Amino acid sequence: MREFAADLGQVDVLVNNAGVLAVPYALTVDGFETHLATNHLGHFALANLVLPQLRDRVVVVTSDAHRAAEKRGQLVHEGQVFGASDPFSG
Repeated sequence: MREFAADLGQVDVLVNNAGVLAVPYALTVDGFETHLATNHLGHFALANLVLPQLRDRVVVVTSDAHRAAEKRGQLVHEGQVFGASDPFSG
């Protein structure tokens, strides 16, 4: 990601629109749950890397997939029961 950001040159607008849903439970090489890493941390990391070249604004596209989640109050990265909407439960 660092190499990608460094090669961009001037950025007028950054649109963060990457997202995953219902992938099997897994951790990234950095130890983060895949949904959290892709849908949130990746957006944050990329935005911070392009800030020096960013001319205008960052747009973040989201969804309402979290509304389908069952509210169990457990943390997703605990890796216990893991279903399609679990990454969005809180």
